[in-house]
Amino acid sequence: DDEPAPAVGLLAEVRRANHLKCGIMATTGNTANATMAEGVSLIMCRTLAAAILNGNHNRVNLFLFKEPEKGYSALMNETIDILANAKAEFEFDFANNSLGEGFQFSAPYYYGDEQVHEDLSIHTLATREHDAVFSSFVSLVVLATIQAEQEGIYRVNSKSMPLISAYGSDV
Repeated sequence: DDEPAPAVGLLAEVRRANHLKCGIMATTGNTANATMAEGVSLIMCRTLAAAILNGNHNRVNLFLFKEPEKGYSALMNETIDILANAKAEFEFDFANNSLGEGFQFSAPYYYGDEQVHEDLSIHTLATREHDAVFSSFVSLVVLATIQAEQEGIYRVNSKSMPLISAYGSDV
């Protein structure tokens, strides 16, 4: 039987609920870069919803967090499914942080504009560490979005993107 299995884990849960709960970390400062990072994060939430929910990018419940600990706590206690505009930071990468759970960070989708002497901000989508399938799906969506941009693939010619069924027959 070559038919792929249905989606599992959080992918299946989001499909059943028919909406994605996406938290967005507010960016400090009132700069064009901060506004851009939050805007791109909103686009990534909608893109992920579309990828999971057969093109329905409007089925997103958004939550805004001003403090990283609150955003990661909401992700840990499943108030949200994903945390956008999460800076890839060692502090949250392993289960030995103050929250007691580690997180996965997607491929980066936005980089900060810090000065040479500062650490570079790497903006990602954060997921719970224990759902490796969902985490890899999220990274794949980020990478596919970047590839589509590089190849000039937009909504009108989106059928040019290859389809895969590695994450379930219903995704």
